[in-house]
Amino acid sequence: MKSINLIFTLILALLFNSCATKVATSKDNKKPDWLDNPYKKYREALYLAAIGEGDTRKAAENNAVGNLSLIFESKIKVENTTEQRYEELFTEEGSTFSKTLKNKQNVKTGSNQTLFNVQYGESYTDKSGRNYVVAYLDRLETGELYETKITENSEKIKFYLKNSYLSSDVKKSYAYLNAATVINSVNQSLVSQLQIISPDFWSNSKLGYDPNELEEKSANATKSISFGVNIENDEDGKIKNILQEFLSNKGFIVHENPLLNLNGSVNFEDLDLPRAEKFVRWHLDLNLNDTSGNTLVSLSEDGREGHLSKGEAKARAVRTIRSKVEKKFSKSLDNYFDSLVKK
Repeated sequence: MKSINLIFTLILALLFNSCATKVATSKDNKKPDWLDNPYKKYREALYLAAIGEGDTRKAAENNAVGNLSLIFESKIKVENTTEQRYEELFTEEGSTFSKTLKNKQNVKTGSNQTLFNVQYGESYTDKSGRNYVVAYLDRLETGELYETKITENSEKIKFYLKNSYLSSDVKKSYAYLNAATVINSVNQSLVSQLQIISPDFWSNSKLGYDPNELEEKSANATKSISFGVNIENDEDGKIKNILQEFLSNKGFIVHENPLLNLNGSVNFEDLDLPRAEKFVRWHLDLNLNDTSGNTLVSLSEDGREGHLSKGEAKARAVRTIRSKVEKKFSKSLDNYFDSLVKK
């Protein structure tokens, strides 16, 4: 009899829980107050928040992060190449910031920003299956994280500044200062975000270096790196002009008695193909050598361009070569100087 009563009691309990669950689900389907304004749920004094929507939960999260990043839209952004160099330069082993963020969400947005410590809160799915979610930053917690990262970056910059001052090698001195400006670019972005996330933290945060003075020192060091340019088979001098313009845009100078020599060759060959268009095959070799003849950076590229006329086909080839110089050779050159810092 006791067994029957026990079973009966369990059945009643299950029925009760089932009903309770249905009631909760029905109640949850009502449009929540925060859907019109996330700050009805997340106090603005304590959080930065934004709502996202999408056909799936993931799409809604991505949309929410994008909307959250709009709060920082007018602030400093970091170029992709700068951020890549920063990640390679900044060794995170032993970093307090890295250890703290190990289990937290960091999001790179489409506006060339990385937001740290993004969290997802309330969510809602309407009757049509549309998903809504809140992405937010805890001002206090995130402010502490940003302050830690800014401080670590600042220490790295001061280390590079010291090494630049102590180095007797012109190339290394430049490399240290240039690396410091890369980290400073990221630091300025973090400072800019922190001023919005938690102004109180920023008012107590000290960089320990002058960003303007750093940029000035780096610019002066760049001018101390001189290049000579010599390109074989460059009949109209267009490739040499491209290289000289590229070096000038990076802040270097072209000199008759250079510290570094940029030597190379270019070839253009007309192709006879059974097509109405005219084609030109091109080949470019570049070698950056020091005064001892050691090769520091190399680039070898080739390709084919076509157009209705041979002249325009060659012009397209020249434009492609320019692009290779400004992207691939530029990256290789940066990698070389960064390698001097990592040694």
